Amino acid sequence: MAFKHLPMLGKILCLLGLLTAVVVVAVGYTTTRMKAISGDFGRVIEGPGVAAVDMERASKNIQRAQTALYKLVSFSDPEDIAAAEGELKQAQSSFSKETNDALKALPKATQRIEGIQASYNAAVDQTCAQMRALAERGDDADALRQMRTACDPAITQLEKTMAQVVDDTIADNVAASTAAGADTRRTIGVTWGGL
Repeated sequence: MAFKHLPMLGKILCLLGLLTAVVVVAVGYTTTRMKAISGDFGRVIEGPGVAAVDMERASKNIQRAQTALYKLVSFSDPEDIAAAEGELKQAQSSFSKETNDALKALPKATQRIEGIQASYNAAVDQTCAQMRALAERGDDADALRQMRTACDPAITQLEKTMAQVVDDTIADNVAASTAAGADTRRTIGVTWGGL
């Protein structure tokens, strides 16, 4: 039986049925795509987004360590020196925690982050060891000279490396976010075009 031979009510019901089918398909498509897009944005936030915050916090602990090392050189009171040592240990502990959190959030950067951890530990525990020994003996002038010529440049280089890692992580985050945003716009366009 041809469509033109159907009664008017039949034609209306057929067209409503066709419209219902189009709407169900559009809703199904949109729901599926939005779930995928939500997952994409979730990965952006949980991966590079969290890692960038963790690395920036770790960067602050590099500065805290540098400040504590300068305090060790400049203080002569045993209580002040003990407080500076405590600040240095706290900065080291916080740096380790933040970089480990960044490793969990961004496993693809493991080699780079572990390299930063090793550089940090080498700077504080090895490069600055002579300066710390001189400061403990009370040889402040030589300790300050050692701080300026060896310890401080190592920490400054570490800060630059850390800043580059943070910038790269943010750039990765922006790229992933842009891709997810493009997918969102494409989904909206296809949905409206289908309707």
